[in-house]
Amino acid sequence: MYRRVLVLLVLAVGFWCLPAQAQSTNPRELLLLVGADMQHSNDRALDYFRDNDWVSQVRLGVEIEILDDWFVGPSYSYGSSEARLLGRYDTRWSQHQLQLGVRKGFQVLSWLRPYAVLSGTYSITETRVEGWTTLAHDEGFLDGALGAKGGVGVEVMIPRRFLRTSSTGKGLFKDFSAGVAWETGYSIQRSHDMERMTFQPGTRDVGGTVAAGTVDFGDLNLSGWYQSIHFRLYF
Repeated sequence: MYRRVLVLLVLAVGFWCLPAQAQSTNPRELLLLVGADMQHSNDRALDYFRDNDWVSQVRLGVEIEILDDWFVGPSYSYGSSEARLLGRYDTRWSQHQLQLGVRKGFQVLSWLRPYAVLSGTYSITETRVEGWTTLAHDEGFLDGALGAKGGVGVEVMIPRRFLRTSSTGKGLFKDFSAGVAWETGYSIQRSHDMERMTFQPGTRDVGGTVAAGTVDFGDLNLSGWYQSIHFRLYF
């Protein structure tokens, strides 16, 4: 998983670093982001793993400006949550999510840029319940679920002129800036099937025989409204 994410990020940076003659007179902007996504869900199955309706994920990504104020880029998110069920069982939910987004910005001021974004997602979810035995449903990379999300947001950044290294605007960091973005929208995700929570190898039931079969915990649907806050570096 992490190797695939690294390849995506390297390809994005490499595309931005194409020879100068292949670029337009208006240089592309490269953007690095790190932050948190908060996903809301009304699904009662979430109560197995949390005591509220929000799950959070850490997100790392790259964006490249392909046209004026049009950005495309991959990102990777990871989140997990643990809870105590019925005072007896330890539960854990975790999710890896790959995302490819297209974003249109609207540069209102040198430090203010509202935007709209549409993304495709690929999520790999794992669930686990541990007590006197261990039940789990772990998806492999090819078992993940496709999804989509769309939203609006706003970026607030330091005007580039304040950070330029010379009066001529030349140098490695001639267009460098930093800022923060807030985003909200709706995410659609396929339900995670917990109807096939299986006993893990090596676990035994109370009678001492090897456990077998599956337990039905229903489906976990994380579709719903989301909010994000990201710190961004602009080059």
